[in-house]
Amino acid sequence: MKKNLLVAFTFIVLSVIGFQAASAQITITLPKFPKIKKDKPAETKTEATTTKSDGNQTENKPVKTESNPAPPSDKCSENGWLTAHIAMIAERQQEVDSFTSDRGWLTSTSTYDHLLNAVSPSAREKWLTGAKALEYKDCPNLVTAFDKLSASAAQKIPLFIPNTRAYAIHNPIEEKLMKSKINNLTDHKIHYIGIKQASWLIDKNSLGIPTSRYKHGMVWARYTPNDHPYCRIYYINIIQDYAGGGTYGASYGYFVRDELAGCPAGK
Repeated sequence: MKKNLLVAFTFIVLSVIGFQAASAQITITLPKFPKIKKDKPAETKTEATTTKSDGNQTENKPVKTESNPAPPSDKCSENGWLTAHIAMIAERQQEVDSFTSDRGWLTSTSTYDHLLNAVSPSAREKWLTGAKALEYKDCPNLVTAFDKLSASAAQKIPLFIPNTRAYAIHNPIEEKLMKSKINNLTDHKIHYIGIKQASWLIDKNSLGIPTSRYKHGMVWARYTPNDHPYCRIYYINIIQDYAGGGTYGASYGYFVRDELAGCPAGK
């Protein structure tokens, strides 16, 4: 029994020694896993750099750069309101240029009296002030447009005078009513005043019932404080409103419109 135990113990010792010798000769190689590469953050260049060499060292210094400022807005050419009025002024100039003495009008009716604004600096400034556009007063494109119209007016306005023979009727009472519709009458030099019809013209409604009766009147005058050399024609009607039963009320003057015109020769 002891002999068998000794043999078994000897076998175990020899086995352990043999295993250690064998393990000393075996090399276990572990697989190599590739390293994970991290992407470098992208460089955003917002400033230029300069490189300065000093021996073996290199120094990068940022250089401040300024973007070119946007050109200032041209208020005289990029304003729609101003462009529209310059186009209107050009239309008035075409009308003035095409005027002949046998035509009964100088310029067509318009909301803006640009013919007056062209020949009168004070009227132009008043218009621009009222329109809150005085800042455009010296814009070259506006000044040029008015200068061209003023030059055309100097050639044509003296030719545009009223046909006084068409207003040959005179009535002191009715003429006084006409004069009352002219502002600053005392500053006006009246060259001619007259009425077109001797008899009343009847105005009726859609049912044929009279509403009023009237006569066409005209005053040719010059406002002496003006800063331009031209006269003006005032169209003023005499009206009586219908009172019913075939009767009419008292006469009164009704201002229709006015326009620039030439003055009598030598006046």
